[in-house]
Amino acid sequence: MIDVVRDDPYMKHHLRYFIRETRVVIYAQFLESYKTVKLGSMAAEFGVSVEFLDKELAELISARRLPCKIDKVAGVIETDPTD
Repeated sequence: MIDVVRDDPYMKHHLRYFIRETRVVIYAQFLESYKTVKLGSMAAEFGVSVEFLDKELAELISARRLPCKIDKVAGVIETDPTD
């Protein structure tokens, strides 16, 4: 899908926004199934580094886009399901 957006003359200017919003949906769907997830296992599932995932999730959590918390000591993400 990224290639389609990148090749479209009107949508290519919005590629970064499209990718970011897609990641938000994907992360939310992934975390919805778990109470806790290890950062390392989630990073491995998405094929990214733990540092990248930690930084991106921290930004999304602080913006209240994802209902969860990061426990750096235990290395896990704790979901906080809401109504």
